[in-house]
Amino acid sequence: MRKFLICKTCLIVFAALLLVGCVTKQAHEDKLSSWLGAKEVDLVAEWGPPTSFYELDDKRFLTYRSSSKAMVGGTAPTTNYDYYGNAYTTGGTPPILVTSNCSITMVVQNRVITEWRYEGNGCYDF
Repeated sequence: MRKFLICKTCLIVFAALLLVGCVTKQAHEDKLSSWLGAKEVDLVAEWGPPTSFYELDDKRFLTYRSSSKAMVGGTAPTTNYDYYGNAYTTGGTPPILVTSNCSITMVVQNRVITEWRYEGNGCYDF
């Protein structure tokens, strides 16, 4: 029962940390929308050069990508000894590799940002 409480406590603390550091979807979209009507040169000055871009007809698509990986969680096994001194190790969980990525594309027409779109599971902190 003690192991379950420790694991449950770890999950609650981890979830709380995620929520504290996160930006909401609405705040993220508001931030992207604030670039509508702005000049392309101002975006590049603020965000740096895009990861990639392409042009189609009279539009330019500037794409910014980010990706990160982190090891999360994991608990140590418990070792118990019997009356004769024999060790028995039980429990423990391995850490989990979590990958976050984001791709934001700004659409530019006549050197002015006219649209945006994004996809990924790590965009709100971009």
